[in-house]
Amino acid sequence: MVAYRSFRTAMHPPDLIVPANTGLALSTRPAFDWSSVDGASSYTLQVSTAQDFGKLLLTTSPTASTYVRAATCRATRPCTGA
Repeated sequence: MVAYRSFRTAMHPPDLIVPANTGLALSTRPAFDWSSVDGASSYTLQVSTAQDFGKLLLTTSPTASTYVRAATCRATRPCTGA
């Protein structure tokens, strides 16, 4: 019998580079770029028109620290994934 354990390690969130970390993306096709996080194998990018992220327009998991979206949005927050 083989036993194994699985766990996730908490990581610091990346820093949003583009758009500026004001929470606003004022383009019809905004590009998102954030700092890479050592050890992260993917990221979760959430796009919302609400600053409290009560209504998400998009949740995606890119493997790179950049993403281009063909839609209008106003608030973003990248997170790490392991």
